[in-house]
Amino acid sequence: MFLFLLQSTRARQCVRAAFEAEKKRVDNQSKIDAKQPKIVEKLVWIEDEYKPKCLTHKIGYYDSFKESNEEKDFRANVNRAELAGIYDEVLGLVKEGQLPDGFEGRIEWIELANRYRRLIEPLDISNYHRHLKNEDTGPYMIHGRPNRYKHAQRGYEHELLKAGRSAEEIKRSDCGSCFWAEVEELRRKEYDEARVKKLEELLEGWIRDKEVDDEHIFLEDSSFRKWWQSLPEVHRRGSSLQVRMG
Repeated sequence: MFLFLLQSTRARQCVRAAFEAEKKRVDNQSKIDAKQPKIVEKLVWIEDEYKPKCLTHKIGYYDSFKESNEEKDFRANVNRAELAGIYDEVLGLVKEGQLPDGFEGRIEWIELANRYRRLIEPLDISNYHRHLKNEDTGPYMIHGRPNRYKHAQRGYEHELLKAGRSAEEIKRSDCGSCFWAEVEELRRKEYDEARVKKLEELLEGWIRDKEVDDEHIFLEDSSFRKWWQSLPEVHRRGSSLQVRMG
């Protein structure tokens, strides 16, 4: 009888603990959901105010942020840092199992994380190179890319699989939001024909999938455009980007 009561008590305790743990996960999700408007507000400011202002300088928002000469660049950096804090918090809760099981599959969060990755990762890459971390730490893609972007990319690729794109095609397409990381590496090396051609091929797909904003990268004073124009003439003549470069 005593053993039965002991087992019954333990069972009730386990049920209560499981209930409390799930309640905590739901509470965490509610707190994270409450931050969505703040995330959207900051992304909208980058999209609708910061990027258009950068266009007037004919260098695009990646290069403008890297130079950081104006107040708008400072505000963009504040937004970048605050968004990083929110997404790192979300990722930490996911890894610790502190959010409901279905959280990662919620389409609104997948789409928001993807929007965040596409828009803000170029600023993180810009910041990485502005502070010369590539010289101290190594290439961004190997040593600098935050897990929040890797996680967002996995969610995006999973949605592509569900939409019918093959795993092989997804793997070949690489990471469009890391476009500038590859450009920065190529700019610092001797001309590598195979690597440059691969980037050009990937770029067309990234533009199609809206992974890269072609309105900014082809601007007159864009560092990408200047680098591309420094490539051997024979390469430029045969490049798929020749028409875009004018």
